[in-house]
Amino acid sequence: TTVEVLAAPSKPVLQVSRDTEGRVTLSCYTQGCKPQPQITWLLDNGIQLPGDTRHKLEADGKKWTTTSTLTVLAYGPNSTATCLVHHKALGGGKLTEPFQFEDVARTVANTTPVSTTLEVDTYVSEYVQPTVTTAESDLNSNTDFSPSYPQHNGSGATSVAAGELSGTSAH
Repeated sequence: TTVEVLAAPSKPVLQVSRDTEGRVTLSCYTQGCKPQPQITWLLDNGIQLPGDTRHKLEADGKKWTTTSTLTVLAYGPNSTATCLVHHKALGGGKLTEPFQFEDVARTVANTTPVSTTLEVDTYVSEYVQPTVTTAESDLNSNTDFSPSYPQHNGSGATSVAAGELSGTSAH
């Protein structure tokens, strides 16, 4: 018989960031798990979503650090989102870390709630293998152009770089 050694996840840590377009990204991570945990997000309307989840093997080669991110496009002052960590070492229980969007104004500068309801980007990476497309650009026709950073020139034209192909459309 084989004995499976379980390692319970640590208490989840929630971090918040906001981009120039007003989107808020919630990031929730837990460490020291074996096997990999599942992280979901519970919204204030009762909907539970998987977020964009990444697993990384820790230095000991046995345990995992797992991070899930949720991109919020619009929110109201009373909106909440809770990070839920599910793992078999917890029995049927789960670890939770709630976030209230009224805290965004205190933790992230220049925030203006734009909605009374919570809208999230439901892009999920864990099960989807993204197809990478190479964008041809005549702005930089030299051969050593590396498509890794968005390149902008003074004419207002923008060449599409690899970083802009990850599911967000260039504006």
